[in-house]
Amino acid sequence: MTYIKTKRLLFRDYNHSDVECLKEIMQERDTMQYFPSVFSNSEVEALVKEMSGSIRDRGFGLFSLEKKSTKEMIGIAGIRIKQYDECLHLDEIEDLFPAVELFILLDKKHWNQGLATEAANAILKFVRKKTDIKEVYAFVSKKNLPALNVIDKIGMEKFYEYIDPYFIEGHRKAPSLIFKKEI
Repeated sequence: MTYIKTKRLLFRDYNHSDVECLKEIMQERDTMQYFPSVFSNSEVEALVKEMSGSIRDRGFGLFSLEKKSTKEMIGIAGIRIKQYDECLHLDEIEDLFPAVELFILLDKKHWNQGLATEAANAILKFVRKKTDIKEVYAFVSKKNLPALNVIDKIGMEKFYEYIDPYFIEGHRKAPSLIFKKEI
């Protein structure tokens, strides 16, 4: 089933071929450079199962993102529920959680084409029209300049800054930001 359509993108349920495609995407080091590590086969399979369940049970989640012109899966995009993680030491904003997180991951072959911004705007429109969610958040490494650019374009505002213990730069923990957008 297709949930969202834009000029160039379809946001849809997962099919069997998506699992293998997503393994390629999530095991590519450049694509995953702002994640703690690449995903194993079993981690990708578990993620697809979790994302499919969220879409089935809630009517939203991280959708399979398909490029209309090629009918190829190019990543995942949507919203997901982010639970409080004690390891992040975000005690002063603990009441923020569970938070609705805006999330987009594109295969690097599709970067720098405006697709992430197109996807983000479509997700926000979907949230506004199809849910009763009032605010969404984005959790981003300060070094992820492409994501910060998209966040700026869609009008998200800086909400909080923290050190993410999952992202290690040499021996330093990586500074990260939380952005917020009211719907």
